[in-house]
Amino acid sequence: NAIESGLLDSYLDKLRIEYKERYELVCGILKQEPRLSILSIDEPRAGGYFIWVNFPPTVKADDFLSFSIDNYGVRFMAGTKTNAFPDDNDGIGIAIASCARICFADLHREDLREGTEKFVEA
Repeated sequence: NAIESGLLDSYLDKLRIEYKERYELVCGILKQEPRLSILSIDEPRAGGYFIWVNFPPTVKADDFLSFSIDNYGVRFMAGTKTNAFPDDNDGIGIAIASCARICFADLHREDLREGTEKFVEA
């Protein structure tokens, strides 16, 4: 089977390299926009499929999502959609209202590059 033969380990090694390169691609583009803060930078990269981005406090992610879809065809997950406790009026819910979660695992690199560039342009 794949586990005993080492095929799974080999496949996972390839995935780690691929996702690291995608992560670096997206972060490199996002860093070009000084109004954005990348919240999920960690070195060495520990894993995951998402990059969290913080907008200036006056920008609400839900509003920016509508704008970016309508004007640039770019989608992301607004921070408010990730809140497991949306009825709690706490600091976390307020803070993530100005955040976006960007997935870098499900697009080909060129689509990821193009989408991230449009996200920054928006």
